[in-house]
Amino acid sequence: MSWLHGGLGGRTKGEIERKLVTISNVPAVRDAGMVRDKDNTTYLPFSFDAETLATEYPTVDKTLAPLDAALDKLLKVHELFDAAVKDLAKK
Repeated sequence: MSWLHGGLGGRTKGEIERKLVTISNVPAVRDAGMVRDKDNTTYLPFSFDAETLATEYPTVDKTLAPLDAALDKLLKVHELFDAAVKDLAKK
């Protein structure tokens, strides 16, 4: 989430990064499968199977299953990220 940098609530880039690093270490966030890369970007990896996508085209319901699963995981930890952003936005 390094793209969130900026003047959020008057916070510095370092303050925002520290908050996001802290939230990405919360067990529920890690258990959801979210990872942090060497640049401290937090994300949820998923991929589509190209062969299944090609086979199912133009109806790709089965192929979208990884996206559906990723969105379900994000919804489970959304409140944690929302609270972190709201905390950062306080002046």
